[in-house]
Amino acid sequence: MTKDFNLSDVKGVGPVTEKKLNDLGITSLSDLVNFLPCRYVDLDAPTFLDKVEDGDYVLLKLYITSISKPYKIRGSLLVRANGKTDKGENVKLSWFNASYVYKTLEANEFIRVFGKISIEKGYQLVNPKFEKFQENFTKFTGISAIYPLRRSIPQQTYAAIVSDALKKSNLKGFIPKEVEKEFNLMEYENALNFVHMPESIEQGKHASIRIELDEIVKKACAYKALNLDKSRQNVYNVEIGDLEPLISSLTFKLNESQEKAVCKIISLLKSKKPLNALLAGDVGSGKTVVSLISAYFAILSGFQVAFIAPTEVLAIQHYNNFVNLLDHFQINVSLLTSNVLLSKKKKILKELKEGQIDIIIGTHSLLSESVKFKKLSLVIIDEQHRFGVSQRNMLITKSKNTDILMLSATPIPRSLRFIMLGEIDYIQIENRFSKSRVKTRIVPIEKSSDMYKYIVERCREGAQAFFIAPKIYDCEGIETANVDRLYKELNEKIGKEVKLGYLHGKLSLSQKQSILEDFHSNKISILISTTVVEVGIDVPNANLMVIFDADRFGLATLHQLRGRIGRDGKESYCFLLAKNEDNERLEMFSKMESGMEIAEYDFKARGPGAWYGQEQSGYFSSAFSLPISYIENIGEIVASIDVKTMRYELLAYALSHNLDKVSIT
Repeated sequence: MTKDFNLSDVKGVGPVTEKKLNDLGITSLSDLVNFLPCRYVDLDAPTFLDKVEDGDYVLLKLYITSISKPYKIRGSLLVRANGKTDKGENVKLSWFNASYVYKTLEANEFIRVFGKISIEKGYQLVNPKFEKFQENFTKFTGISAIYPLRRSIPQQTYAAIVSDALKKSNLKGFIPKEVEKEFNLMEYENALNFVHMPESIEQGKHASIRIELDEIVKKACAYKALNLDKSRQNVYNVEIGDLEPLISSLTFKLNESQEKAVCKIISLLKSKKPLNALLAGDVGSGKTVVSLISAYFAILSGFQVAFIAPTEVLAIQHYNNFVNLLDHFQINVSLLTSNVLLSKKKKILKELKEGQIDIIIGTHSLLSESVKFKKLSLVIIDEQHRFGVSQRNMLITKSKNTDILMLSATPIPRSLRFIMLGEIDYIQIENRFSKSRVKTRIVPIEKSSDMYKYIVERCREGAQAFFIAPKIYDCEGIETANVDRLYKELNEKIGKEVKLGYLHGKLSLSQKQSILEDFHSNKISILISTTVVEVGIDVPNANLMVIFDADRFGLATLHQLRGRIGRDGKESYCFLLAKNEDNERLEMFSKMESGMEIAEYDFKARGPGAWYGQEQSGYFSSAFSLPISYIENIGEIVASIDVKTMRYELLAYALSHNLDKVSIT
């Protein structure tokens, strides 16, 4: 800045307004111009009242049918008016402490009004801006920025304050000019102007993203400065070529995407920096085989590997796969779950502590304090979104300097934030099949009988289906579908035409395995289940799914469930039944095909999560969340900035923003 301006130096900021700004967290000129719009309104676009939602900002042409004299109500002076749109829709107008409105407006004339509409008790506008209607002139034109002011300061007042602040400030961005040019970024100074006074909504959005990019790059560089002296302790003394015997023994050939993922993970394990990577790929993309090869690499170097899965069924499936694929390589693989006999568990714990077990695969049982390792180096966390922050940390802290590989089809917002921070390496595996093979449809309740008929016909031809319910049994006070009731009702309706089975977490392990074997061999046509089938169930012939009360499930769970079908590449259908069919989340889900699309939507809806602590969702300060597609760009931008030359400045920034307390898992 050319001069150190205070808030009080800005035109329009007196003691009362400054206090209100302070209450919003704005204490400096920098805070003021970095307090970004939460949305924009195009004043040149027509407003249709039948399309608006409560809280939208609207611009309307109204015919004033009546206007009241100012009168007192609860200590305030109130003026009321009634208006009609060209379509005859009634709109109530109210102005508090604005007696000039009565002197300015008259009944039986046209006006333009702009403000925040309430539709709960009919269309209403409180304290809207207005002007008398003129055919060829209006002050309501262009793009209007809307700020999250919590009604403390009028929007128009804040816009004027920011406009003057921009003239007085000379704020510079963190990203150097030469890096801006290298990556073809909008100049930071232009972004500050465009974000508050854009010529189009798109321009405002891009400017907001550019400003957030600057903040995230600075955080990433600060975090990098904190960890400049951090180096790997576990040294892997084998090379990628040593993996060839295992890779060539596989019954299938790795595709190009899987090969790239293996090479990336091995290069990270061989680097000076400890591995902290997210292996992302849709259901069936081959994340497990990539993690198996990575585990083998660690074992060849003399280390132990822990592989944790969210369910016993999935842990057993991984155990069987690992045993089969490593059968000829003298690798000791063990399984630890809550159903392992006590005598066998003691033996496993002893061998694990003595280093006789190379790979331990298990569920939450691996988190127990009694589980100790001799030389643990690599922790693999499957279906990362199914574990909380503290649970992931419990396993990782069982050994110092542990390398971490997380697997997920739909990364949680928190992990996406740390990918952007540069502390988690992002590795993507592409799909085996065309994404469009699975069609998702929202089915109205009145059409459910047609859906049942279609599924029965398909099953009689040899197809199979999953029916998913949120609960096992009826629960008093909770109206929702459940496995027990569905099985009984459907058995009466269609039980004579197709064979039904049911599955849930209360069944014993042997019961679950028996039912799954019957389903896999097509002795059961329709399996009615809870989300216990969300992961680890591979029945290629199952190409139909119905999810009851779909609005009760999270997006990641819906995507994992949908991943149970279409695994043979054939066309499949996932039907969503919901009591509230007008559901934006389900509408979006039905259009999204990849896990990363869903993760990005979840990222925007839930926010990125806390930088430290255990929250896995939470909001960032800017208007538009940085798109996930920027992840690779951020890493490249950070790599092009010389952190060492500004290390102490960045360390001060890191400590002031609590980045030293960041929990990266």
